[in-house]
This record gives sequence, C-alpha cells and structure tokens, in this order.
Amino acid sequence: MLDHDDPSVVYLSRQRTAGGVHELVRWITGDGGATWIVEELTAESPQKNIRPVVPRGRSMDVGVVWMRGVYTSYLDYSTSLLFTTGPATRVAVDIRPGSCPNGQLAGMGVLPVAILGSLGRGMGRSL
Repeated sequence: MLDHDDPSVVYLSRQRTAGGVHELVRWITGDGGATWIVEELTAESPQKNIRPVVPRGRSMDVGVVWMRGVYTSYLDYSTSLLFTTGPATRVAVDIRPGSCPNGQLAGMGVLPVAILGSLGRGMGRSL
C-alpha cells in the first residue's frame, strides 16, 4: 500500500514462514526506489497482520491502519482494526548478562521489557 501523502513510503504485509503469521513492514526509499530501508512495524505476532491501508485526507495523525486476527477469506474472518499514530519510533534496548537488577533470568536469557509511551506519540491503538 502506497502512502499517497509520501510516495517514498510503502506498507505491506508479508508472511514470516510458510503457513505462518503475516507481519506488517514499511519500506522507505530516498532515491526513487533504487535502494530501500525496511522497518518492521509488527514482530512475533500471535495472529496475522494484514491489509495495510494509509487513509487519504486523514484529519487525525493516523499513519497506517491494518487488520489483525484470523483471516481465512473475505467471507471467513475474525479481526480487529489497529492503527499507528505519527511516525514509528525505533527503540534500542541493550540488556547485557548480569545487568538484571534482581538477578533472576529464568527465561534462558529472555528478559521482559515494557516500552511505555502515550497515545498520539507513535503508540499503536486498537479501533
């Protein structure tokens, strides 16, 4: 889906693995399409993220709208609509061994992290 306000930005839904979940990505070019930067907007989702749309003439700061859920066909689906506000913000998280203050990494090196923000500041919302 082309962002009609900025044709250097394209959104698409791609399947991670055969028979797997679809994730939403944004492709951005600064040189007329010769090279592209790919940004993941969703990752490791439990359900499909499909059919991205960039609304034309949007009065609020909506970046992209998409469907998430079970989607077998246009007649057989159970989905929610989600959208981003403003540009997506990439957040780097650097967690090193031994840096966990409570010292309990029972998840085999996986440490849960919460990124907090406010709606209207690039955080996704459910419609």
